Amino acid sequence: KRINMKKIWILPNNDAGSALLKSRMLSSKSNDSHYFENLPREKYLKLLKMSECIVGNSSSGILESSSFKIPTVNIGRRQHQRLKPKNVINIENISENKIVNAVKLAKSHKFKTRIKKIKNPYGDGKSSNKIFNILLNTPINDKLIIKKLTY
Repeated sequence: KRINMKKIWILPNNDAGSALLKSRMLSSKSNDSHYFENLPREKYLKLLKMSECIVGNSSSGILESSSFKIPTVNIGRRQHQRLKPKNVINIENISENKIVNAVKLAKSHKFKTRIKKIKNPYGDGKSSNKIFNILLNTPINDKLIIKKLTY
């Protein structure tokens, strides 16, 4: 409520404890919030592209947000072991003030300028073409088919 901007909430999936979280989210609805159980991938990516930042503990904030140059405020330990691009601001010891300050940083001109040229460490979205070309150009011969035993 301390962050003055429109909010779009993707409700939690069915992990343990999600019913309580979902109940609390829906009971504190406000006029600047919109809630979705889930979204088709195409709609979600369009929404992501138009977003000012992501706040939460979703893998999307780690995996996809850097492709769109969207700042992410990653809350908690859920994504702890994942490689995180430079657009991710981590908050491990959670407090309301830390979240508000991280969102202010994410929305700042300085931070947005800093992440304009980042690359997604998880790829460029062209892996299917690369795989296809490798398969297309790999000769199928005895070297590929007959394995040598090394034990």
